[in-house]
Amino acid sequence: MKVLRYGWPAFGWAIFVLRMTLAAPSGLSRFGWLVAIPNVDKFVHIFLFGGQTWWLAWAFLKMNAQKYGFWSVGLSVVFGILIEIIQPSFGRSADIWDALADGVGAGIAFFLFTQIFSKKTVK
Repeated sequence: MKVLRYGWPAFGWAIFVLRMTLAAPSGLSRFGWLVAIPNVDKFVHIFLFGGQTWWLAWAFLKMNAQKYGFWSVGLSVVFGILIEIIQPSFGRSADIWDALADGVGAGIAFFLFTQIFSKKTVK
């Protein structure tokens, strides 16, 4: 199956994103020096959801999916919104700005993906 063959990096990255975004705040104490930087979490969201979009775009492109940009960015944004909705259940706080950063990361990643692979065939 093409989904299993090409989708595993996106699935693995999604597990990583879930771990990072749903971890209890006490579980992030080892990153205390990093957390002290103002708004650093927004850059983390941009990176995490940019990565998710990148791997989804790669998988959809490999599967010759129609509108792979729509699906890769759309799924990443919906994933980010859903995470923000369920975060309070894990002792985290939901933040509309985090969801916005997720969308920014998805957009940046897709733009970079298309710039790199626009003239090349992904093999």
